[in-house]
Amino acid sequence: MRIYLKKNNRIKYCLLLFFVFQVILFGKSENYEVSFLGIPVVDVEISEIELANHSKKITFHTKTNSIFYLIYKVDNYYTMILDANYKSVISYSKEIDQKGFKQSYQVIFKNDSAYYSNGLKGKCKLPVQNILGLIIELQYLNAEEVDNSIIEHEGEIYKSSVKKVIDESNKNHTTYQLIMDKIGGKKFLEETDIYSWKIADSTAIRKVIYSNKKPLIIGAKFKFGKLTLSAKRVEAVK
Repeated sequence: MRIYLKKNNRIKYCLLLFFVFQVILFGKSENYEVSFLGIPVVDVEISEIELANHSKKITFHTKTNSIFYLIYKVDNYYTMILDANYKSVISYSKEIDQKGFKQSYQVIFKNDSAYYSNGLKGKCKLPVQNILGLIIELQYLNAEEVDNSIIEHEGEIYKSSVKKVIDESNKNHTTYQLIMDKIGGKKFLEETDIYSWKIADSTAIRKVIYSNKKPLIIGAKFKFGKLTLSAKRVEAVK
């Protein structure tokens, strides 16, 4: 049976096939489970696509699992474009839909400034990194190369330092603690999502576990005061 498509539809199908082909060749995704008090509450998918100019499109999709979705809905997307070497962020956007709170914006970094889609502008000397971008960057570069990165976070400017945590129990993994010290800027948003609210807190403890075999995040542990969240890769490397 032959199927005939109109010219416009053929173009659409070709573009769709090209996108799928691009993802197969240049894309990858990993899935994680975030737990609170040992109970899984949030699913996270991290996807990466290499674009035509070799820059990297990274998307974090966080969503409360089927049980907690009815109690506290979270369905958030955080997307960034990093340069070809993962060392600086070119643009960042977020789409937030969590328990009645919705928020979206895009920020573009150029000319030593951060230009927000809501009209706000902040000074930040380039190259600059994003917190999620820093977590991705550590998959590919060692701590010395990533240390002392300048981080922009919703108008505030931080200097990061990366501390290797000694763990003799597992030679296949390396754990880094990410330390954030505010050095300038001002908070642009009165309200923000759960992740953005506490992720840059200077009193928080942020630890990310990486595989020594290949660029891969194995898990993480974030502690904010008395609140501790842990994440693990769904199909962890043995």
